[in-house]
Amino acid sequence: TIFHQFHRGNDQAPIVALARLASTFPNHSGWMKWYAAVALYSEYQKSSAQTTEPYGVLPAYVYHEREYLEVPEQGGLHMATRDAFRAQVLDGMPMGDGYYLRAFPVWFARRGNYGVLLSQAKALSAAAHLRGDWAGAELAQKQAEWIVGRNPFVQSTMYGEGYDWAPQYSVSSGDIVGSLPVGMKTRGSTDVPYWPSSNTYVFKEVWVHPVSRWLWLMQDLAGPALVHGRVDPHGAQKAAPKVEFAELSTGRVLSIDADAGGTFRSFLPEGNYSVRAGSQRARITVLPGGTYAVDLRPGHSLGFAISAKTNADGEVTIDLTASGSGVHTFAVRSENLAVDEPEKTLTLGLGKAGSVRWKARTLSTDAPWVVVVVPDENMLQRRDLVGSLPRFALPDPAVARGRRGE
Repeated sequence: TIFHQFHRGNDQAPIVALARLASTFPNHSGWMKWYAAVALYSEYQKSSAQTTEPYGVLPAYVYHEREYLEVPEQGGLHMATRDAFRAQVLDGMPMGDGYYLRAFPVWFARRGNYGVLLSQAKALSAAAHLRGDWAGAELAQKQAEWIVGRNPFVQSTMYGEGYDWAPQYSVSSGDIVGSLPVGMKTRGSTDVPYWPSSNTYVFKEVWVHPVSRWLWLMQDLAGPALVHGRVDPHGAQKAAPKVEFAELSTGRVLSIDADAGGTFRSFLPEGNYSVRAGSQRARITVLPGGTYAVDLRPGHSLGFAISAKTNADGEVTIDLTASGSGVHTFAVRSENLAVDEPEKTLTLGLGKAGSVRWKARTLSTDAPWVVVVVPDENMLQRRDLVGSLPRFALPDPAVARGRRGE
């Protein structure tokens, strides 16, 4: 069922619900379907956002060219007409088979997309925290950046915050620092942003739902993460054990002292980290506001990565490479894949990487597959992969922008 709204959006509702179910009931029989739905949603959003680069704004919805027939010929919602509906759909990006991708919703008297955009951003950030997905969290943050100035008008649309902000349509309450309007709109049937200087309803009118969505989004994007764990308290060093977190993109190294019992606890900025305590190593992705555990004791430390290849016949090869120490078990959970030997064991020695391989078969070639690898029954350290449909490819973003007259 194709879903789309305008003005006020609730796109986050099913994704937040599924993410919380997956976090709360990791051993439920429906877990893999919940997780797969969240993963597929976030991968769709990351792919579709490429069509609005360099801003990376999440497109609104997919529409079909015949949906206009569902609009009443007279008295449509908010002054909707069939001709206006169809014109807006056809100004979107053609996807084939009569489907179009719109950067902005199809709308009429009520225009302004922050309700929809921030709802989608919240869904994406919730998915990112479930998956430990750095790229998804970064994309969710781009949506907030768009609102406070990273847009074609180089203007913050939040009153009192950012650069070059302007008065908003707030008749009864007056100007409110931190308020947001209904949001960016389009002109006519076009699918490009339009932000005139006039201060009037509806697009510059202050509403509650964009601000509430913003605050909810900040729950996932603001503040440091809490990292705690254990190291060997009986190592060769006489001083208290130290744990080093090296952020991979910046090279910044943060050093944390463990206590005499080998436990440590600290707040860290978001990032992808290589973690070291003596000869023990691990990798960890840290998202804002999250809580993470790292075990760097001998026989417990583990870092691993997974990759996959799909051939034309739908056969999938999943490869895992791991480093660390001790004996570790890796279990595979999958959606739309039949996997041979879903659980395998690997013995790791210091300084030596190990690997395992699974063979799998796609159950339905008309749908993508999702794989989750869980080490040592520790769901907090899981990794996932999402396979794409070989026949599906988005149009070239540069060509798409040209079609919309950008």
